[in-house]
Amino acid sequence: MIIRQLFIIIVLLALAATSAHAGKRIIQDDLPQPYVNKPVPAGNTVWFCAYNGRSLNVECQLGQLADAPIVAATESLDVRVPLLARRILMTPEQLAGRTIRIPLYAPPFEMALVGQLAEGVMCGAKPNCSIIFGNNSRELAELVAEYEGLTPEPNVLITQLAINN
Repeated sequence: MIIRQLFIIIVLLALAATSAHAGKRIIQDDLPQPYVNKPVPAGNTVWFCAYNGRSLNVECQLGQLADAPIVAATESLDVRVPLLARRILMTPEQLAGRTIRIPLYAPPFEMALVGQLAEGVMCGAKPNCSIIFGNNSRELAELVAEYEGLTPEPNVLITQLAINN
């Protein structure tokens, strides 16, 4: 008799837990969000970055140098900062024409976080630095063409990114 009552209680609790989850609606905030590019102020250093799904990297290239000199905050970089990171933040002109790869090690599900990672690596806390991030090279080409006020010709930038890889 006690075993039967215990069994009925367990079944009722399981049904209550299942029905609570079945009635739950999917909230829009729970879905992965794309990275939203911020407006690029005139005179900023601009990096063009895109996710490369084949190599699981974010690949960035220097698009434009800042008009103003590098902000003094980057002069106090710790000596332990790797040379490449120091160049990205202090002398980006030395990296013109090169592709900087940020490894992800696993396929991303939140492209907004991937864009934030690219922004953090390429700009750090520099106020005169921006990125234009695309989920792939085709999207990046369209964003760059829009940024530069050109008619989109995505194959040109895609070809350029492929050559530099």
